[in-house]
Amino acid sequence: MTRLFNLESYPEICKYTQIFGESLSLNSPNIPFAYRDFLNTYKDRHFISPANLSSYYSNTIVRGEYKPQFLGDQLDDQQEGDLVIVRDIDVLSLQNLDCPYIYASAYRYWNYVTQLQNIAKENKPLVIYDLDSLPCSYYLPISFQSHPNCSYSIPILDIRTPENYESLRLPFDPSNVYDTICEILAQYVIASDPNFVGIESSYLTQYLKKINVFNIIKNCLISNPNQEIVSLLIDFSNVDNTNLYLKAELPLTIVENIVSSVILVPRLKEIVQNNCEYNFVLISQYNCLSNFRLSLESHFSLPDISHSEFSKIWQEKQSQEFPLYGQFLDLITFQLANQISINVPSESERTNICYEGERKFHTFIGQYTIPSGETKSSFRIDKPQVILPIKINGKLIIKNEIEQVYIINNQFFEQTPSLSVEIHFSLMLGKPLLLEIFEVYSDQKLGHKLNAKLEDRPEIKLGFIPIQNIIEGRKTKENNATTNLCLNLKFISDFSHGLDEIAKALHAYIKQSSKNIKLRTDLKLSKIQSIVRSNYLSFLKNDALQHVSTNSSNEIVSEITNKIISSEIKLLLQKALFTLGQRHPNTEGKERGQIFNIYNDNLLLIGKQYKIAAIQDFDFLFDYLKNSPCFSEHVKVIARIAYDSNFQQKYFALFETHLPKNNNNNNFYYEYDSYLWGYARILMWYLDYNLNETNILLFKRHFNLIASHALSDHSRNSYYQDALISLIYLLSFREFDSTFCEIGSLEYNLGIKLCEKLSFHPVLSKQVDINKSLNQIFYEFLNGTATGDDMDNLIKAEFK
Repeated sequence: MTRLFNLESYPEICKYTQIFGESLSLNSPNIPFAYRDFLNTYKDRHFISPANLSSYYSNTIVRGEYKPQFLGDQLDDQQEGDLVIVRDIDVLSLQNLDCPYIYASAYRYWNYVTQLQNIAKENKPLVIYDLDSLPCSYYLPISFQSHPNCSYSIPILDIRTPENYESLRLPFDPSNVYDTICEILAQYVIASDPNFVGIESSYLTQYLKKINVFNIIKNCLISNPNQEIVSLLIDFSNVDNTNLYLKAELPLTIVENIVSSVILVPRLKEIVQNNCEYNFVLISQYNCLSNFRLSLESHFSLPDISHSEFSKIWQEKQSQEFPLYGQFLDLITFQLANQISINVPSESERTNICYEGERKFHTFIGQYTIPSGETKSSFRIDKPQVILPIKINGKLIIKNEIEQVYIINNQFFEQTPSLSVEIHFSLMLGKPLLLEIFEVYSDQKLGHKLNAKLEDRPEIKLGFIPIQNIIEGRKTKENNATTNLCLNLKFISDFSHGLDEIAKALHAYIKQSSKNIKLRTDLKLSKIQSIVRSNYLSFLKNDALQHVSTNSSNEIVSEITNKIISSEIKLLLQKALFTLGQRHPNTEGKERGQIFNIYNDNLLLIGKQYKIAAIQDFDFLFDYLKNSPCFSEHVKVIARIAYDSNFQQKYFALFETHLPKNNNNNNFYYEYDSYLWGYARILMWYLDYNLNETNILLFKRHFNLIASHALSDHSRNSYYQDALISLIYLLSFREFDSTFCEIGSLEYNLGIKLCEKLSFHPVLSKQVDINKSLNQIFYEFLNGTATGDDMDNLIKAEFK
């Protein structure tokens, strides 16, 4: 017969690990799999449950009924093997399971299917909470379909986007609730019975878990629904080698009060009220308590847990051959170089639903699209080992806090050093999946199967930041920026009004300037400056729009973007900057300072729009640059809004041109601190490296000029940080051209000399969370010895 094991039941884990004297780290995210290992060790050993002693004392069993037990529940069928209950998780995370499985949501539904059938037939997805489970970061709604072989509705699971159901998260950890309830019960027994004076509360707490006290309470109430006190016999024979047994009495009113005080019933009701598009079921060992049921039955369906049906359903399934659940397919993505992603299943196949119990594997072949638009399935490997970053449903796979990667080993490398391969994904729901790599011949026939498996990401040594990592880092910042913007309620409420006030002030200034009104000009300038400053101060300080994408579908982002575009602020700023720039050379003293400040503030009003400014035409900033009163900030502002590739090219065109004569004599732009600050930010924030693959020679020249100037006696300390950031990001062009800054090249030797120079004066940054200087990191990238952590920290850093 098949034996059923629940890898998600916290009370069972506590009970059985204590019976066998084992200890599991219950805080580990891998506890279900650790518990599976425990079950494999002890499942064939019989035991007599200590609960029998207490149950006997409570008259729920008769003398002589102490039969040896085994772990798990027997399912009456003609098969041998195990079936485990697992949380609703992607199939890849279950790859290493050694036996068939059923998802927890499907099991909970079938275990009480008769009681839940009416609610399952309603036109609402169903959310099933289990307060006896291990902590879970999400609960997913299940929908239903009919099946010709079954009179019951079949549950359908969609595990692909758990982040969409954040509002369904339980407001507490069920395992902590169980721990706390048992602890308070133990404290009550010790405080209320003199016989327990001196008994350690921790021992009694663990013993209540060992006998699964609520299972005893449930059995007592089944035999006598009017019972008011549950009596237990507590075994102290293992304490100080004494043969001591003490009777403990638990009034059910006390148990009810303790349970009600620990479980956040109002918060549970709040979840239901805020998610009326779902029906809710609550399963727990506390359901046997009448007051607990009464407090929740208006919001939840509360099955009678004494009437479980899974064993009966399992027998019916064997004869009638219906699936226990259906599931939408997870998306597995393997990353090749240059933004090529291999997806399995393909986009068209991901709309299919697979069903548990099908007798054959569904096999899907990974596909990817090349820039020409052609879809391919095979790719070449010409190394003994290839490491592919992998994601499931768009998220990294993390095990023990370490990213997992898919490592392919060509064990036939000596005979066939270069071969074409395909990724095959074979799935039979309820069984561990197969993820395999096959050689593909020119006639499309399959050849050797290569060794491949998920492993911890090796500590990769890097010679550059991969472009895909730069793109993903930008995407992460973009998502975070949008979330933070939506939470910044004060900014949102002040923004529209502030923009209108600034527009009025600028309009008034432009109007009086056009009439050449000069009386009390300094007072008018002060007023304008005050209005601008007071209305954009938070805008300036918070950088609220940095990294926010204009392509976002977020309503707040769209509202702010539309407000900026429709406010004519761009046209007003253009006119104001022109007027201020014209007047500045002809003023002096206080008025000159005021014009400088207002010009600077207006520039920042443009720069702090970041990407949003890119959908407007700010090309005039290049025209105004030469005579700008705030040349340094002007250059930076142009970089801040250089999201558009054409705008970037205009900025890069300045690289080897001379600065205006009134700025630092006859230096080139790339030698100017503020220009290099902007150059580095464009590389970090905006540059599309793939589009600039053909410009490698230009960027190689930039590399040499920056490194040469940093080596010269004319560079200043403030220049070094942005020089190093620029040089590190320029190394990413190595992904396209292995000769870029190759060892022994001119640019490589310049880089090494710069590192040697800075070794005596390391360039440290508080914004990079590593104990290395930027010059040390640059040195390691130059020589291909930088770590993945160095790369991640650089990408996450916000260099102000």
